[in-house]
Amino acid sequence: MKTLLAFALLFSLGFAPQSKDKIRVYVFTAIDPAGLVDQAQKDRLDSVRDIAGKLSGRRFVVVQTAEQADIRIEVLARGWWRAVDWDRRPAPRVGPTRNVLVVDVTLFVGADYRTNLRGSDVYTWAAAASDCANQVDRWVKDNRARILAARAK
Repeated sequence: MKTLLAFALLFSLGFAPQSKDKIRVYVFTAIDPAGLVDQAQKDRLDSVRDIAGKLSGRRFVVVQTAEQADIRIEVLARGWWRAVDWDRRPAPRVGPTRNVLVVDVTLFVGADYRTNLRGSDVYTWAAAASDCANQVDRWVKDNRARILAARAK
């Protein structure tokens, strides 16, 4: 109980990350302008929710519009790769015909910077999206000072 009270006291004194220090992220996917929906769009939207949920509360605040964001993450696709064809990193010890679930995203900062990331897992789409979120987290850790400096301008 004393530990919990001490933890709450530290947060109240300002030792917790403040909302203004968190990176604002907008996670989205392309939506058909006519409002038509297909399975691929439903799958991408599912990955948008997974990535946003995983990032929320870490170093990030998920925002509702691109204009509010420091970084934007677009979910491009969700699909399968055969473990033997996959060139990013070796698949976990699986048979040669095992599929690897992948989620492809592009991370944008400002108007000029973009980088592609690919999350993967052999079991669930949510874990593949979580791998994407972990890669975004590592990228932000390396570039945090520059992102916050750009926000101040």
